[in-house]
Amino acid sequence: MRLALRACIQSPSPFVTDSLFSPLIYSAAKRSAPQATSDAIKAALLDTTGPALPRLLAAEGNVRFRSFARAHFLAASFRVPHVAFQSTTPSIAALHTAFPELAQWNRSPSANDDARRVALQAEASAASSGSALSWSLQDALEAIGCAVAGTSAFNLWCELNGRYDVWTTDYVHALARRLGQYRTVLEVGAGDGRLAFLLQRALKDAGASTSVVAVDDGSWRVRPAHGVHVVAMDYARALNVYAPDAVVQAWMPMGTDFSRAFRAAPSVREYVLIGETDASGCCGHPWLTWGCRPKPDAPSPSLQALDVFDWLSRDRGAAALAAAEPVGDVAPYARDGFAREDLDALSALQWSRYDRALKAGNSRTVAFKRHHV
Repeated sequence: MRLALRACIQSPSPFVTDSLFSPLIYSAAKRSAPQATSDAIKAALLDTTGPALPRLLAAEGNVRFRSFARAHFLAASFRVPHVAFQSTTPSIAALHTAFPELAQWNRSPSANDDARRVALQAEASAASSGSALSWSLQDALEAIGCAVAGTSAFNLWCELNGRYDVWTTDYVHALARRLGQYRTVLEVGAGDGRLAFLLQRALKDAGASTSVVAVDDGSWRVRPAHGVHVVAMDYARALNVYAPDAVVQAWMPMGTDFSRAFRAAPSVREYVLIGETDASGCCGHPWLTWGCRPKPDAPSPSLQALDVFDWLSRDRGAAALAAAEPVGDVAPYARDGFAREDLDALSALQWSRYDRALKAGNSRTVAFKRHHV
């Protein structure tokens, strides 16, 4: 299995490998004994055949491998307790009761939580070719950006339930108060539609007449939650069909930008983005979406797909825009007549799958509002 995983990491044809070969290897690894899979992942990253750093960097750039390795580490390290809110919406208090460690996690770190990854890669760079690195599996995964140090059963629960953000009653009601002034709210890329459903219920309970519509183009093959209606429609068409006053999008796909379309829709007075933000986040495009200049060493947005399934589902128009547009002096949202507002009070109520003891509060809520409305 070690050699097969090595081939997944360092294939000369990543598109072909991740389309045909890697899914079979990862599926076989999941059926193997957990310790055997852990040993194989560690050996694939750290064995002594050649320098370690190029292999680690190749793994860091392989999204499919990192996702597989992180999910395996969490499943092998933790057991998920039975939680009362498995099919309901918890309050933050209930979430903390189920996962008491969350109350101790650092939501305001003074240091970069990426420092450990940088230090480990420096150690690998300094090691002579063929020398063994006496790292644990956690160290090896931390070195390739899997963010596993300081995780807990909470992270495994999010992974198993497909939760990027855990919608709590506290957060939903606070967001509903923000959006209750509008006639129609459109959630795009709604996935299972859970957020739109909860918002509609909260708005109704508050006596608001706001209508919340969830749309998704189905490219991620996420089924609507039980009892939830999600309209099968892409965001561009939905903006024309529903003419919403406000738009909500959670976890916009990395390297793309849909916000230009939101701003171009004349009916839209405000749009709210939820997820990791700015140049260090994995949602949207640093400049086109957030108005933050990309880091000098950051890779340019690429039209290259991860595999054939990603290629089939990719919004190539949005990706092409992100790849082609040069960085200017004025943030695109400001140029289009919108003002950014970081909703810190809402962000303080969020918990996401990539939070950990070293740094929690990774997902945030940011509003962009049209001037003179």
